Amino acid sequence: MKLNEVYDEMLDIAKKIGVTVRKENGKFKGGNCTINNEEVILINNSIPLETRTSILAKCLTNYSINNIFMKPAVRDYIEQEQYKREKSNNDDFQLIIDN
Repeated sequence: MKLNEVYDEMLDIAKKIGVTVRKENGKFKGGNCTINNEEVILINNSIPLETRTSILAKCLTNYSINNIFMKPAVRDYIEQEQYKREKSNNDDFQLIIDN
């Protein structure tokens, strides 16, 4: 499965679980965010596809997606990114914006 197909499938998964994915430009990579009490995944649209896909996969691991149908290649990709995140012991943060 091509990387852009994995990325598109993960966008569909986010939609299925009711999480908005906003693709923006700016000086950030992306991550989970809460805007006006709505859970959002922000992705910098100007970074390489590999990085966008990795960020989206890591963000999706914060939600209950085990019961969501997805292609095995997509599930494997998400699980690999989760393992990398746990192995690196990366302390992610969540941005909360209230207007």
